[in-house]
Amino acid sequence: MEVKTEEQGDKLYVAFEYNQYKENKIRSTHALKLSELQSENSFGGKTYKLQRTAGTITFLPNNKFTFEENKNFQSNLETLLSSEVPSGLLLIMALGNTTFEDVQAIKAHKNNLNIKDLIAISSLGIKADYIKSIKTLGYEDIKISNIIAFKSLGIKADYISSIKSVGYKEIIVSDIITFKSMGIDAEWIKKINKENNTKLSTSELITLKLK
Repeated sequence: MEVKTEEQGDKLYVAFEYNQYKENKIRSTHALKLSELQSENSFGGKTYKLQRTAGTITFLPNNKFTFEENKNFQSNLETLLSSEVPSGLLLIMALGNTTFEDVQAIKAHKNNLNIKDLIAISSLGIKADYIKSIKTLGYEDIKISNIIAFKSLGIKADYISSIKSVGYKEIIVSDIITFKSMGIDAEWIKKINKENNTKLSTSELITLKLK
C-alpha cells in the first residue's frame, strides 16, 4: 500500500494505491478541504483526522495513515449489496464522503450495483442529488457508466440545460458526452447556427468542431 499526502493552500491532497487482492488494485486521488480535517502537530510532522460516515481516517507523518471502519455502516452496506465490502472500498467511500443514503439512491437506479461501480462513484464523489439532477432533465434510464462519464467530464445539469435551451431538447447522452469532451457549449452552438442560418444537427456540429 502506497500513500502520499501534501498540504497546498486550503487543501490536503491525498493519493494512494490499495491492494485488496492481488488482481484488484484500488487507486484513488482526493483533494480534502483542511476545514473538514482535525489537525495537530505530532512527532515528525502534522497529523490530520477525517471523520466520515464510512469510517475515520488519520493521516500520519511520513505518508502513513490509519483507517477505522464504521462497522455498523459496513454491515448495513453488505446487507444492501448482498456482498462482502472490503476495507479498501470503505476507505474510498470515506474519502469521497459517500453515505449510505447515496448508495441506496444509486442502487435504486441500478439494482445490480457492484463493487467496481462503487469504487468509481466514491472516487468521483458522485452523490444522490447529482444523479437526481441529471435524471430530472429527461434521462431517467441513464446508465451508471454514463453517470460516471458525466462526472468525470464535469458535466452538470446546468450545462445540459444550456444545450437544450438553444434548440436541442432531445439531445442524447452520447452526444452530451461528445459535446463536453470537445468543448462544445451553448454559445458556440448559437454562433455556428447563426453563421449557417440554420439549426445544424448534433453530428454536423461535431463534424464542424473537428475541422
